[in-house]
Amino acid sequence: MKITPREIEAHLATLQSTPAVLSRVSSDLDDVTLRQRPQTGQWSLIELLAHLSACAEIWGDDIQEMLSCDIPTLTKPHPRGVMNEARFRERSFEGLLASFAALRNELLRVIVPLESAQWVRSAMING
Repeated sequence: MKITPREIEAHLATLQSTPAVLSRVSSDLDDVTLRQRPQTGQWSLIELLAHLSACAEIWGDDIQEMLSCDIPTLTKPHPRGVMNEARFRERSFEGLLASFAALRNELLRVIVPLESAQWVRSAMING
């Protein structure tokens, strides 16, 4: 699989802007609204953020492994299970956003300097 410099720039721009976008769309919302699902089967804003935070937490170290080892074998929990843990479910939106932003900044610190060839590393995750 190849990735172009333009695609890398687009991915980095999305990664960099997501915390600010989440902050902007949530700035005028109270906790009840942030926890309210818009429709049955859809996630609330806090559930979306909990999922992004769980992904960032679970997969952040995977990227380090993928960069340091050739095709590492990793066993990880699914983010949907992790996001339902009390440490995500019971936190405020602001607290989750701060944690997510810190994890995102750490990810960017690692991946921004990568060369194009390093963006196609892989791993065996959960078989």
